[in-house]
Amino acid sequence: MTHSDVIVEILERSLAMLQKALTDFSDADMLVRPTPTANHAEWMIGHLCKSESFMLGACGGDTADLLPAGFADCYPQVKGQLPEVANPLGKQALIDLFTKVRGRTIAFVKAAGEEALLKQVPSPFNKGSMTTVMFMLMMPSLHGSLHLGQIQVIRRVLGKPILF
Repeated sequence: MTHSDVIVEILERSLAMLQKALTDFSDADMLVRPTPTANHAEWMIGHLCKSESFMLGACGGDTADLLPAGFADCYPQVKGQLPEVANPLGKQALIDLFTKVRGRTIAFVKAAGEEALLKQVPSPFNKGSMTTVMFMLMMPSLHGSLHLGQIQVIRRVLGKPILF
């Protein structure tokens, strides 16, 4: 098994887990905050779309047509503030978009050779330092896992069955 194979499998499995966690959510459920100071699933998935697109771009992946025009402005992230979603897409459109973004990341990993994965790129997380393409392509799964845990709390608040 190659590095690419491992990364693809992790990306695919984390996508499937996120999709499963949202299967029984309605559009209204997507906007439920488990506490007044916590994000809702609609914002989290939009945020994941934006951040994964950013990470893919940092590796040299094509992100030109990945997100709809104005999408980033609809899902803002302001440190220390609770973000509001300007025009929620709704569950299915958002999951479809996230699946498209993840598909583009997976296609990039599959096309990259082992040598390309070890290439050094500037770290967008730690200005002035370097990281590898491989690390950047693993980050979407790690980041998604963080938000998947938060979605599990929303599931509990909504009284939905425990999945994981």
